[in-house]
Amino acid sequence: MAHARKQIREAAATAIEAPGVQVEESRQYPMNESEMPRYLVYTTDENTDEGMSTGRGIMRVVTLMVEAIQMSDEATIDDDLDAHAVHLETALNLSTLGGLVLKTFLRRTEMAIRTDGDLSLGVLTLTFDVTYRTVPTNPESIA
Repeated sequence: MAHARKQIREAAATAIEAPGVQVEESRQYPMNESEMPRYLVYTTDENTDEGMSTGRGIMRVVTLMVEAIQMSDEATIDDDLDAHAVHLETALNLSTLGGLVLKTFLRRTEMAIRTDGDLSLGVLTLTFDVTYRTVPTNPESIA
């Protein structure tokens, strides 16, 4: 088995699969134009809540990051990123990831656009708070 965070990343990656989009459970991946669009799924930090934890479970909130990276022309990049946002938010916001977690909540959306000649590289970054509970003595077991 794997740490609960890995299980969450795997479930989120499965939930956001889409035709023609490569999904990676990683914060970095070599990219080129032929591999676009691409979704990156990773976790960055986690907090526990002692007040909401019990002897049967530690309440945790992990930050789940999902990046959509898209090559497009400058005229349509915002629309392209918004289309990815619709797909990703629909798949993840308020999701329990198939009963694995208690709640997934969209916390923040950021967009960055870099132009290189006639092509633009757009990056949409969605930040989700994922609430879940683990067995106190086993961080691999979601309670």
